[in-house]
Amino acid sequence: MARAKVQTQIGMEDHVLNDAELLGILGEWEPAHETAKTAAGKVRGFKKKIGELLAAKELPVGEYRCGKYILTLKDREERDVAFEIKSGRELRIKMVGTE
Repeated sequence: MARAKVQTQIGMEDHVLNDAELLGILGEWEPAHETAKTAAGKVRGFKKKIGELLAAKELPVGEYRCGKYILTLKDREERDVAFEIKSGRELRIKMVGTE
């Protein structure tokens, strides 16, 4: 891979990468990222609606079939959750002008 040219001092701490290959991949990433964000929001919305409909039916814990879907209801106790994050480098990608 060709070494990227870095242009400094766009702002106080900004650095610009002039790398056509990287820019091309980021161009492909953008619509995929937007699709994923939209899809995740839709899934959460549908799951909330489904949960509300099931809650209104006051069904006991168990498995239920609705067409080709199997819905499982179970009680969940409150708990503390801990997990380990390994050291490494994190990459966050956002578009200029989006906060």
